[in-house]
Amino acid sequence: MENASKALIMAGGVLLGVIIISLGVYLFSSYAKYSSNAYGRMEAAQIEQFNAKFLKYYDTISSNVVANGTGSVITKYIDANGTEYTKETPVLCTAHDVISLANLANQNNKNLDIEEETRL
Repeated sequence: MENASKALIMAGGVLLGVIIISLGVYLFSSYAKYSSNAYGRMEAAQIEQFNAKFLKYYDTISSNVVANGTGSVITKYIDANGTEYTKETPVLCTAHDVISLANLANQNNKNLDIEEETRL
């Protein structure tokens, strides 16, 4: 009888150890998933913040606006009767905007240690 009770105590100890290890693995995986999601959100926020410097020079383009590659934007309008109109407007950009964007790109390249290619 004495050996049987010791065997039950040992089996209970092993079962308790397996439960503790399983709980540790579960907590580790759930915290790793949470950390991965948080890191992804922080990285997306950093990218959004970085891109905001460049994207402020672009106008918001909706689904009815098409860029035609010539420096103009074609906007499609539909009136109450269903008639479709198109209007071509140039993208407005001042020399100051272009220079600011070029300086920002240059500064970004210096910060990221990207070397300039030699120009021909």
